[in-house]
Amino acid sequence: VNNSVGARNNFITLARGARDGVQKGMAVISPSGVVGKVVAVSDHYATAISILSARQPVSGRLAAGGGITGNVTWDGLRPEQLQMEAVPQ
Repeated sequence: VNNSVGARNNFITLARGARDGVQKGMAVISPSGVVGKVVAVSDHYATAISILSARQPVSGRLAAGGGITGNVTWDGLRPEQLQMEAVPQ
């Protein structure tokens, strides 16, 4: 339905809710990858916190890193760039 962009904590409103099987805590995925996580649900709508949120870390895996995983966070500055933390040298 809508997507806030530009704030440090961005949210997405989805036109699907509990009656469609959406539950709090579910991941929101697009054909391009992770979009966010559902944080609130009503019968017909859900609100998700975007991965472009300074307070929404997600787990990620380096494709070329032999399966190395770490937390992926956004610094609130550049929406095209995320940081992966706890990656061994």
